[in-house]
Amino acid sequence: MVQVFVARILRINKKIINFRIHYNFNKMLFLKGSLLKDLISPAAVIDAVEKAFVLYEGGDFQMPARMHAEHEGNVLLLMPSFMKSAFGTKLVTVFPGNLSRNKAVIQGVMLLNDAVTGAPLSMMDASVLTGLRTGAVAATGIRYLSGPDVRSLGIIGAGTQAYYQAIMASEVRSFERIYISDLDRSRAEKLATVLAPELDAEMIITETNEELVTASEVVITATTSLHPVIPSDKEILSGKTFVGIGSFKPTMREIPEELFHLVDRVYVDSRQASQESGDLIYAIKAGLIAEEKLFTLGKLINQSLRPSQQGTSFFKSVGMALFDLLVAEKIYGLARSQGAGIEIDLT
Repeated sequence: MVQVFVARILRINKKIINFRIHYNFNKMLFLKGSLLKDLISPAAVIDAVEKAFVLYEGGDFQMPARMHAEHEGNVLLLMPSFMKSAFGTKLVTVFPGNLSRNKAVIQGVMLLNDAVTGAPLSMMDASVLTGLRTGAVAATGIRYLSGPDVRSLGIIGAGTQAYYQAIMASEVRSFERIYISDLDRSRAEKLATVLAPELDAEMIITETNEELVTASEVVITATTSLHPVIPSDKEILSGKTFVGIGSFKPTMREIPEELFHLVDRVYVDSRQASQESGDLIYAIKAGLIAEEKLFTLGKLINQSLRPSQQGTSFFKSVGMALFDLLVAEKIYGLARSQGAGIEIDLT
């Protein structure tokens, strides 16, 4: 009788625990952007992103094509994704004019839902979430494509995203020098001032992008440019690792033709990249790279693809909802375990 009673108690407790996990008493957790960076470490973000790369290769998820609407030069993106443990939707706007308003170009929210009931679990700042995961995506590319002994990083474009790029890249490589270039020198100087106390590296503002690329072993482009921002000079491009994160529309380009002559393949974060990024659309149409020479980085991570023997490498990211979902789920779990955030009763 005692064993039966104990078994019943255990079953009841298990139901209560499941109830707490799935329903959470109808309270949604609101997480401010400033809190996200306190809750999760760069290493944990990169780990979540790397898991997303592997999950993408395994196919055990659903990710509808993101809705892309443009109005007067501004963009609205709706990005849903589903996996067994949770699903979520990121709704963001991209307003390039915000640079002159001293506001982040990307604004929006991420909604995380329970996979069993559909109940909203959390709403969090999508601007910071996007910064964290995009920086981690680039850092993952650097981890798998650059040599472990690289010491110099160059970042072209000193907007909000550049901060996260520097922080995350410095998590996977011991950079001693970080070069920064921007059309607005004051933005580059501001970024260097913010990064200096956080990273053990010398901050150097360059007058030109050519000077930056010449001095850097790893180069990240984080701009909204419609034309290549990297000089088309084989001598200064050869033997380096390039990561392009800015071009997410067919009209946007950051990468010069010459770089495609130095690589035997291009790594992408998702198969949609070849239809979304002007860098790849232009290169394929111009015959600079064949579409079958585009490989997802996840194949390199799960070792289904051997590394290239070329000394020059290029990773192009356009982002995908799966990154946001895994990072958001990780942040939500940390917030719950630490009692962080603001609970909102939706009933």
